[in-house]
Amino acid sequence: MKRFFAIVACLLAASLASAQSLYVDNAITRHQRAMSGGTVAERVAAANELGQAIIQNDWRPDAVLRAYEARQTLCVYAACQGAGPIAKFAADRPVPQDLLSTSDVGLLKTYSDWMNSGTPQTRAALDEALTASASVRATPLSVIAFQTRYTEDSNAGDWAAAAVSAAEAAQHFAPNRSVIGERWSDAVLAATTAHFNHAPNPDAILRLATHTVELVELERTLGTRPEWLEKHAYTTRAWQEAMSAYYRSASAYNGNGNRYAVSGPSVDQIAEEADAILANAGKSDLVPDFWASEDSNGLPFCDGKLSENPDIRFPRNAGRAGTFGSVIMRISIDDLDVTDVEVLAAVPAETFEKPALKAVRKKKWIVENGTPGVTCSTSQKDMMAVVWFLIR
Repeated sequence: MKRFFAIVACLLAASLASAQSLYVDNAITRHQRAMSGGTVAERVAAANELGQAIIQNDWRPDAVLRAYEARQTLCVYAACQGAGPIAKFAADRPVPQDLLSTSDVGLLKTYSDWMNSGTPQTRAALDEALTASASVRATPLSVIAFQTRYTEDSNAGDWAAAAVSAAEAAQHFAPNRSVIGERWSDAVLAATTAHFNHAPNPDAILRLATHTVELVELERTLGTRPEWLEKHAYTTRAWQEAMSAYYRSASAYNGNGNRYAVSGPSVDQIAEEADAILANAGKSDLVPDFWASEDSNGLPFCDGKLSENPDIRFPRNAGRAGTFGSVIMRISIDDLDVTDVEVLAAVPAETFEKPALKAVRKKKWIVENGTPGVTCSTSQKDMMAVVWFLIR
């Protein structure tokens, strides 16, 4: 009888272990499937399940590896929420060096610690870990860690720190821009605008012109134009023109002791240098030469400009705050009337768009050279119009 009970006990133990192993294997499979094609919610749920399965079955030889995978998913897709118990589980266990690099493990730990506490100490540790990861190929974790760090700096209004952290992110993302181009472009824009906010310098305008060229080159490399790329190209141009508006505002006050007074190159000189850089992009509708096209009769579009009237009203609140900016618009001209007006980008957002739209829709094209309908055409589709909002 004792032998019988012993055999039954062994069989039950073996069955339980087999069931637990199958439970973990199923959790691993569900996590892998979620990561390959699931939604963010599905990935987070699968990572939580995997983490709990590993904690309950710490005897498995792949326990630390699976814990790392679950924790990384939670940090990438859920800001490390729920990663604490998994981190505690893996803390005192040896790391399989043949599967996980020291930089991967160090970054995951410091990023998780910083997300959970946000102390200066954990931030310093994260900075050190990101420095160690900077020259290593970008991973989902390193991308989110670099991006979250500079976003936090920007949200805190620490422009000096944001300029540095975003520039480091852009440098880390750049070798993989064909895959994570949007993240890379976000970081370039964040670094350039943060640097300008911290210490205005004409170099920021030239850097944005260079970035436009980089986006055109990336489009050619990809052989297609992702939606984000077109949006970023126009946003980059809007920031470039908003910075130009700053210097045009500064020129108006220069020498009067006003806070906009600056020294350095003239506005026209900066614009000429930026145009020279943009010329390197070649022919692209992201950097268009609208005046070169011809109508069905072979006539070029009449050289000229938009009418001064009606005036574009400066929003009262923006004026009181001393806010300057720009709106990039796509317009068409039909028999010298403005039609089909569309806002492509604006800086700052949701500030100047409405007054720009209202006024531009009522403007006309004023011919400065040529005889309309005889030597030049009075219609043109898809022109780019730049509206500056200056402090005068």
